Amino acid sequence: DSDNVEVIIVAPTRELASQIYANAMDYASNDDRLRIKLLMGGFDRKRDLGKKNHNPHIIIGTPARLKDLLLDNGMYDISKVKTIVLDEIDMIFEMKFLEDIDKNLKDIIFENDKK
Repeated sequence: DSDNVEVIIVAPTRELASQIYANAMDYASNDDRLRIKLLMGGFDRKRDLGKKNHNPHIIIGTPARLKDLLLDNGMYDISKVKTIVLDEIDMIFEMKFLEDIDKNLKDIIFENDKK
């Protein structure tokens, strides 16, 4: 019943983010109250920025798009995030995303501490 973003799932590739999103949507098909949003590169970011309705409960995305839309543009209020999942951390490490993700996590934690 919450209207807060509670979970952010970070995937290193669009393909993996899409797979996680598809599985999450299958899971959520039994509960129309659960809102899930996919944020990843390769799509028009202006469209993503313009399609903001209610805060999703779960956000799934790739590191750069999550940083762009959540941290740089404040698309959704992430001050109540309770869980952050880093999927395929070995791949994230290999693709040199770890430093960006570490900074993003610190920004999210700092944002949560302010509230």
